[in-house]
Amino acid sequence: MIKELRRPNTFWQLAFDIDATHVRDVKGYDFDPGEFDYLSLRRGIRLKGDLPPVVRLRLEQNSKPLADFPGNALGWPIMSERLVTHLSPFIQDCVQLIPAPLFEQHSDKRVPGYFIVNVIKVLNCVDMAHSTPRFDGDRLTGFNEVCFDPAKTRGAHIFKYLVPPDKVDFSVICSYELVKSLDQKGFTGLAFLRCRSTDDYAEK
Repeated sequence: MIKELRRPNTFWQLAFDIDATHVRDVKGYDFDPGEFDYLSLRRGIRLKGDLPPVVRLRLEQNSKPLADFPGNALGWPIMSERLVTHLSPFIQDCVQLIPAPLFEQHSDKRVPGYFIVNVIKVLNCVDMAHSTPRFDGDRLTGFNEVCFDPAKTRGAHIFKYLVPPDKVDFSVICSYELVKSLDQKGFTGLAFLRCRSTDDYAEK
């Protein structure tokens, strides 16, 4: 986690800790987009039913412990059971938990105790006046820098946000309270990137 000052009404984008070399991550996967649309777990939509059996994620082959929040090329938030348990008071109404199909390399041995955390809370909470938009022609496609209005987050501690009018950004955003709860708890693989807040400008 970055050491920047944290305070209420600040927001943090969840990311993989690329400096966590003492733990292992997900190395790859066995399926292709024709078998399962991996982006369906990044659009803020509840998955109907279970993951198809073809979906298998392969772990790095070494003796390091698996991260609590392992990095993966699909961009899925995958969390250990102990991390999910810790975060439950913050995330329970905002996510769908799906058992993660983790497997050792070159093996049918499944690694238990991990969940794909499908964030289904989507908010229209961008402060457009203080965000830096990105366009493709006349179409707003996202933001180079995004600012969130705390008055529009309704107390949610983990969420995705709308790029007006109706595009869901793939980023996962966390509250100050959620991030603060992780301090000194020893969870591995997590990083947080500071986002702008409307309150940043109210203080100036």
